[in-house]
Amino acid sequence: MPFECPLCFEPHDAPPSAAGRSTVCQCCGASFVVPLLVDAPLSAPAAPQAPPLVVTYSPEEHGGQAEPGADDGREEPGRDRRRARHERRLRRARESRAKWALLIKITAVVALGAAAVVAVSAARGRLAERHNEVPKVQPQK
Repeated sequence: MPFECPLCFEPHDAPPSAAGRSTVCQCCGASFVVPLLVDAPLSAPAAPQAPPLVVTYSPEEHGGQAEPGADDGREEPGRDRRRARHERRLRRARESRAKWALLIKITAVVALGAAAVVAVSAARGRLAERHNEVPKVQPQK
């Protein structure tokens, strides 16, 4: 049963028995619940599947050439689009986290600045009070 991580959108696959259980994304480490199947009823038996097709390739039959498509750097169709979409989503998530981190840093600097202003003004007030407490000189007789 294919599904995506809700945080990083990494594609995952799980057996139908895992639906509704908690899991951890291998890519980003987020914890989430495997979604339930919506299209098929939960009690429906699994449809029989045809046995996998086994294709053998003999280089001797093809003039000693390597198997077509083997290690030529190409991947299955659609994989590049999924990878590009995944990378775009990760980049957006990183940019969003970076913006929030910058906002938090700016807020911290402003708060520290305000605390410093309050501390300096309080210290000045205490110094002014001490300065005004000059002992009064008794008039001489």
